[in-house]
This record gives sequence, structure tokens and C-alpha cells, in this order.
Amino acid sequence: SYSSVAVGGPLDSVDKILVYVSGAELRPGFPADIHFYADRLQAHTGLFSKNFLYIAVPIGLLGALALFKSRRNAAIFLAAAFLINFLFFSFYAVSDYFTMPTPSYYIFSVWVGCGLAFLSRTWPVNEKSLEFASVVFCIALAMVQVRGQLSTRVDRSNTFPVTELVLFALNEFPEDAIVISRWERYAPMLYFQQVYKVREDVILVVSNEFLDQID
Repeated sequence: SYSSVAVGGPLDSVDKILVYVSGAELRPGFPADIHFYADRLQAHTGLFSKNFLYIAVPIGLLGALALFKSRRNAAIFLAAAFLINFLFFSFYAVSDYFTMPTPSYYIFSVWVGCGLAFLSRTWPVNEKSLEFASVVFCIALAMVQVRGQLSTRVDRSNTFPVTELVLFALNEFPEDAIVISRWERYAPMLYFQQVYKVREDVILVVSNEFLDQID
């Protein structure tokens, strides 16, 4: 409990452990503007559908309905967990929410499986043919997803903009400086400072709220 952590001091009390585990000190909160929620829900729903390549969305909804008819308690539990998680991350006021693999995606994947199972029972086919078609479908789905991300990932793997920016920034700070920055800049600077021992004399502070007040 007395080991140093990246954010905050030593976890030497139950209250500090709970705050650290919950991320309460870093939580950006929820804006009061209703338009934020409408825009974010629309954006997240579109992103969610795109990640499932659209075609899997109706299959997943069909699977959720089929599960509700066959195992109502399990279906209600999964639906509640899905909605709570999906809405929380839709309304979570962070800029990188779209990079977060959340349980709602895994729950919807279960529904997709239920939908495929329902369709296979509705339209009975040869078991070997169904197995082969399922494997081909999954491989094709993965290949289409990878193809859309491949060029971007290759470019990122061969460039070092974050490394160059962070090292330059750290080297430019005065000796024993106290640097207040937003989370997206604080995290990489802290990583290089802690892992590579670069400019350990600099004190890094993360505070979006303080910078918003300055703006």
C-alpha cells in the first residue's frame, strides 16, 4: 500500500485506495449541456455500428430478441448491463472514448452469436456446411475490419510524432519546473519520465479543470 503510483501519493489509507481504483480524481464528469448527450449518443451509435460492420447489428438485435424469448432473466440482465455501459461511455466527457473497448461490445457479440444460432435453427442446413460458412464469415469479417485499419496502423508504426514531441517538450522545460497539462499530454510525458528517467526534476501535474479556468 505504500508503493508509489503514477497519479497521486502513496495509497496508505482505504479512502485513497478507493479514490485511486475508481479514478474519481481524474473523472471529467458529465456536462450540463443536453446537446452534448444527443451528439455523443449519435456519434457513439454510428461508431458502434461501424465497428460491427453494420451487417452484424440486425443479427445482434435479432439474437437479443431470441434470447429474451428463450431465457428471459439472462436477457434482461445482459440488456441492463449493455445499456448502462453503452450509455455511460456515450456520455463520458472524454475525447478518446471511441478507443475504449467496453463490455457493451462483448455483450453485443454474444447477441450476434445468439442471432446466428437462431437463424441456423430457422433455416436448417447441413451441419458441415454451416460450420464451414461460419468460419468463412468470421475470417471475412476480420479481414474487412483489418483492411480498413491497415494503412493507418502501418503509418503509425513507422512514425514517432509522440516520442519526438514529448522528448522535445521535456527538454525545453526549465530546471525544476512545475508543468500543468491536460491528460492527453500529461500521460506520455509521465511515461517517458517514469520509464526512461527523462527530466525527473520536472513535476508534472494533470488538471483539465484548471486549464479551462485559464482559458
